Amino acid sequence: MSVEVLGDTLQHRSGVIGDVEARCQDVAVVHGAQQFLRCAVDETKLVEAAGGGGDWSRETAQHAIRFVAAEFVDGLPVGEAVVAAGVEQHWPLSGCHRLGSSWRINGVCGARNRCARWGREGATIFSVLVNVLVGLVTSLIGGGCVWLWERGKRARVLRRKADFFGLVPGETCFIVIGNKHGVRGVATHKEIRAMIELATLAGQLGCGVATESVDDFRGSNDDRTEFCIGGPLGEANLRTGGHLAAHVPGVSILPYGPGPESVAFVVGGRRYLFRKSEVEYALVAKFMPPQATRPVVLVCGQSSLANQAAIHFLKRNHRQVADTIDSVDRYCLLIKVADIGTYGFQGASLERDVTGDAFTVS
Repeated sequence: MSVEVLGDTLQHRSGVIGDVEARCQDVAVVHGAQQFLRCAVDETKLVEAAGGGGDWSRETAQHAIRFVAAEFVDGLPVGEAVVAAGVEQHWPLSGCHRLGSSWRINGVCGARNRCARWGREGATIFSVLVNVLVGLVTSLIGGGCVWLWERGKRARVLRRKADFFGLVPGETCFIVIGNKHGVRGVATHKEIRAMIELATLAGQLGCGVATESVDDFRGSNDDRTEFCIGGPLGEANLRTGGHLAAHVPGVSILPYGPGPESVAFVVGGRRYLFRKSEVEYALVAKFMPPQATRPVVLVCGQSSLANQAAIHFLKRNHRQVADTIDSVDRYCLLIKVADIGTYGFQGASLERDVTGDAFTVS
């Protein structure tokens, strides 16, 4: 079917037909199928206005639709061709069905149903994709918030621990290890364990660690945090004796002797007796020497076991201890180690905060 056939059909109707044919041919050549179909619709209305109508409208519709399907739409079902041209509202639905199955016509109604079905299916798929995307985004945001919260919580815990022990992440601290009682150049097994506890603590907080020998090291700690381990008796750690005398004047240690007051601590007029392997004490003092920019943490126990117990206890319980003292910048704590026969160095507890007495001249 061609434009000429449509023109021949139109010539049998009225004087208006010549103009209709010419206009439809021009539109088909210049503008293609869609404009031709729209032209056919408009010209059908002209013919109806001239007294045609009825079968004339249906016949014109048949020729126009068949022309579009055969010549321009490459076998597209005629109903879909009408929809593609955007003029389906001009054709009666029943009329489309009467055009014949040889043209694979499902009608405008079928095309609309298919479009509606495709629209519903597309909307369903789109809704599912949106829900999946929203779920993924929500999961990512929630996971990120939890991760940030946990990271912030851990950072706060580490910062509080670093403040308590006077450490600064990224800097280097050093440990001064004393000698075994009366033996220069030799450290006890428990003193080495205490040093390992401190080195582990510093590593956890991102600090480097150096060690100094009490026999060789002299001078200020300057810009490094110092951990000085061991008591001054028996020349075990003479540096501890110097720190006590210069910065912790309210603490005194009784000398070794045969009586029950041997190696007893005296703080604020009270004596804390040493009962070997039963009840022992350790003093942990933190202070800032005037010539330094970083603090000294002094661990002075009545025995090497008491030194290890004090470090272990504060490492695990620094938050609770920090809540009971006035300041973490300067303090002096008395740590009690009881039930040693049963719990060893793990039986430590905080006996007293003696900061006020320890830093006051008695």
